[in-house]
This record gives sequence, structure tokens and C-alpha cells, in this order.
Amino acid sequence: AVNLAIHILNGLIVFGIALALFNVCPAFVASAFFIVHPIQTESVTYISSRSELLSTFFYLAALFLFMKWPKAKIGFILSLLVGILFLAGMSSKETVISLPLTIWLYDWLFLSDGRFFGFLKRWRFYQLNLLGAAFVAAYVLNTGLLRSVVESAATSGWHYFLTQSRVIVRYIGLILWPINLNLDHDVMISSSIDPVVAACGLFLTLLLWLAVFLHSRQPVLSFG
Repeated sequence: AVNLAIHILNGLIVFGIALALFNVCPAFVASAFFIVHPIQTESVTYISSRSELLSTFFYLAALFLFMKWPKAKIGFILSLLVGILFLAGMSSKETVISLPLTIWLYDWLFLSDGRFFGFLKRWRFYQLNLLGAAFVAAYVLNTGLLRSVVESAATSGWHYFLTQSRVIVRYIGLILWPINLNLDHDVMISSSIDPVVAACGLFLTLLLWLAVFLHSRQPVLSFG
């Protein structure tokens, strides 16, 4: 019941974020897609996956707060509030580490109109943001998080990187066509750049290129 309540709350925040980018109908579709998608089953039905729900809540709340804050007043106070949500999210699960980059991308695409130095006008916000990034870097290095991830996979960092290129593409596929879902997908370790790894790497590279190419024409697609 607690997991379901947090999940629905996350869906409402998704609705708010989508509403800031679209109108009501697309926002409703986005939030409904988020709430009822089968790939979300594990987060709701497994108590041990509450870390996913909590980290998502703090992540989305911080992003939504940044999006709705008056542009002219983005400064130290907002940076402090986002920092608190960021630390709470990191305490839930380390995937929240990408939040500063996501906020910077939103700023670059929607507030700075694709100009790399437009966000310098909000330096009061980003000075604490940079301190937070330094703290997170120190945290990751001191806790040996990266090393523990590689050790848990019983492989080298390079082989883990090659494998992840396949995993990311596979997860994208599961979002579009959620069949054969599993709590722990059995993924074979990639030890070389075989045709499958090369194809997945090419796909992800093209996806990144497309995001850069569309940043001025379709900023919402680029952000997505």
C-alpha cells in the first residue's frame, strides 16, 4: 500500500512535469503511461524496491521544482532546496547522481534557448550545484561504488561497459514492447565488440546525435 501510494504520487509529479511542457491531454497520457506500464511492476510489488520509488520521488520533485520556479528568481535558495532533495534521493539510490545533469540540460534547452553560456546568468544556483557535484564525486570514489558495481558483475570495467550498451538498448525495447519481463534478466557478459555490441553502440550514438540535432527545432524531443 505504501509503495503504491508513492508510485501514484510520482505519477502525479510526472503529470505536472508533462503539463509544463505540453497541454492537458498529452500530460495525462504521459502520467498514465508512467503509472500503468508493466515495467513498473517490480517497484510497486517488491518492498525491497522502495528505494526505486523514493529515489524517483526526490528526483522528479527536484526537477519539477526547478521547472516551476520563476526564471528571474533562480538562485541560491532554489539551489539549497534542490540540494536537499538531491541528497535525500542519493540516500535512497545512487542513480539520482544524474539529476544535476538533467537540470542543466533543461536549463540549456528551455531557459537558455540552446546557448551554452546562457545558464551563467543563474550562477548563484550553479555555484552550490558544482559543490554538490564535487561532493558526489568524492562520495562515489570513497565508497568504491564504481568498483563494487564491477565486482558484483564479476568482470572488468571495460567488459561491463560493453555489456551495458546492450542492456540500455534492451531496456529501451522493454519500454516500447514489455514482454518476457523478469526480476533479474540474465544478461551474458560481452568481452569484445561483437556485431551486437557494435550495433547497440551505434544506435545509442545515433540517438545522442539526434538529440543534439533537434535541440533547437524540437527541444522537448531532444530533452526526452
